[in-house]
Amino acid sequence: MTQIRTPEGYQDLGTQSAFTGDGEIAPGTAYASVDAAASADVTLPAATAIGGATLIVENLSAVNTINIVAAAGETVNGGAAVLAVPVSTAVLIVRSGPTALRLIEL
Repeated sequence: MTQIRTPEGYQDLGTQSAFTGDGEIAPGTAYASVDAAASADVTLPAATAIGGATLIVENLSAVNTINIVAAAGETVNGGAAVLAVPVSTAVLIVRSGPTALRLIEL
């Protein structure tokens, strides 16, 4: 388990407050990290919840691919509902339409 030091003590990166109880990224989140202990599927907030801001999702795992899942009725990268993020990879997510998001690998 990868951890980060915070004012409250050490916390697991894959289980920060960026995630709701069912594995969705909460609206207004700017950064979310996922590691081997977290769910393999991470559901994005609605495009309107991201707005003009950006969201970075980082896969800290060295062995597990994670799946970025669009919100219900929305798409990522021109039509997909689910995109895989390889190990040790981060993606920048920006709104590209009313219900569309674009993922850019960093």
